[in-house]
Amino acid sequence: GSLKDIESEIHRLDLLEDESDNVLAQPFTLYEVNQVIYDLPNGKSPDFDKICYEHVKFGGPNLLHHIVLLFNAIVCLEHIPLSFKLAVKVPIPKDSTGKKTLIIIVELV
Repeated sequence: GSLKDIESEIHRLDLLEDESDNVLAQPFTLYEVNQVIYDLPNGKSPDFDKICYEHVKFGGPNLLHHIVLLFNAIVCLEHIPLSFKLAVKVPIPKDSTGKKTLIIIVELV
């Protein structure tokens, strides 16, 4: 290995890394988003707007389509809406000892 060979190999590996690491290179598909939504747990607390996972799960194909459009726009524009960055911490009493469990509420959509 000459220095030129080493630099060439580093460049080749950098190109491979760029291609494999960019999971957002392709737009989200209806199938991918539907799978994630399907796997959301039932019975969880709603967000600030009183939307819970079940609303999204049973929202139908139009809602799914618009969620895919929203997520792809976020990636394309490289801008995350402010409401996606907000969270509220709520201490919930755990038992009679006064210990509390902290839950965090975030916007669902």
